[in-house]
Amino acid sequence: MRLSLLILLPFLVAADEPSEPFLFWKGALVTLSMVSDLKHIDAWGIIQHLKTFENTTDFLPENEYLCRIAYCHNEHALSHCGKVCAEVAPRIDHDIIEYVIRTPAPPAPSKDACKMDRCSAMCGKNDCKKECSVLCAVHFSYDNRKQYESDFKRMFMRIFD
Repeated sequence: MRLSLLILLPFLVAADEPSEPFLFWKGALVTLSMVSDLKHIDAWGIIQHLKTFENTTDFLPENEYLCRIAYCHNEHALSHCGKVCAEVAPRIDHDIIEYVIRTPAPPAPSKDACKMDRCSAMCGKNDCKKECSVLCAVHFSYDNRKQYESDFKRMFMRIFD
């Protein structure tokens, strides 16, 4: 009897795994189907990239990337917006940005609200007003910014709900 359980054990464990692409990120099981309907962002690519920062105590690269996906619509790191994210990343309060991505909120109604309520808030006590002016201007330059921001928030809400 004991031998037959040992033989079946690998099959029992394998049966519990999703039958689609998945990964664990920040303690959450994320499957491709959880984010595949989000059409305005590359949610699966974003989560895969964020996973690379998971086992580090240096939050600078993750802060920079979160800034780039939130405000630059995932533009290349060497774009003007990407460079501004690199400049502001050391001043981002990682605990605040973690809270922000896990908290539901409607899209920012204006550039001023983006600068003052969203972007500057992620810096906590640090001054990021100059950079936030640039970041919010880039974000608001995209025609699909409301849909993008909504998909961005829904992606994190589905993962951490």
